Amino acid sequence: MFDSLLLAVCVEQPADVRGFLSQFVMDITKQRAYKISKPVQTPFMEERNEQLKKRQARRHAYVFRQQSTTVHVPDISDKDQATLDVIVDQLRRIPLCAVLSQNILTQIAMHMERVEYPAGSSIIVQGEPGDYFYVMLQGLAIVNKKFPDGDDQVVHKYDKAAYFGDLAVFHKKPRLASIIAQEDTVCYRLHGGAYHQIVTRARRAEIAEFLDFINSVPVFQNL
Repeated sequence: MFDSLLLAVCVEQPADVRGFLSQFVMDITKQRAYKISKPVQTPFMEERNEQLKKRQARRHAYVFRQQSTTVHVPDISDKDQATLDVIVDQLRRIPLCAVLSQNILTQIAMHMERVEYPAGSSIIVQGEPGDYFYVMLQGLAIVNKKFPDGDDQVVHKYDKAAYFGDLAVFHKKPRLASIIAQEDTVCYRLHGGAYHQIVTRARRAEIAEFLDFINSVPVFQNL
């Protein structure tokens, strides 16, 4: 049951973990009651079963993807509170991170590694695979995009705290543009695989806490 809970949380990534897990346990209870009573199938139940099968398939795919992309998680690096606050604030702006708790965002920030880019160096190169995502703390960087007709254009610039590189990482797509430091620039970065490991580990801890609660409730002790 623990593995099923963990996979469900990792795949669905709900904002309300406790509420999601409560519903998940109720679904399992209903499934087991259904197997015992064997009621007549209805269109609604058939549709529900199909949805459950699709979710299970997604979870199996998730496990395979995670096993094939295991990456070393960087050690926690020293950061003062002001730096952590800026990084966490930027992480919260990333859509995939927005649903995470303050505790998990802080854990991600603590593991991000500092990288310095001298003026003129490339932080991200268009067309390359997405591996790291970044939070820029200081410096100046431009976003340069090369179009199919060969034209190069500066389409954006970062001159204060910002995040970038998340789309290619989380959607498994090549980089859509290059990002070039225009002056000495300081970033913090994290590999997408390390991100998934940190989040999974944190979710596992949340699930363990929830299971302690479930096991303390008599009605759930025989699940």
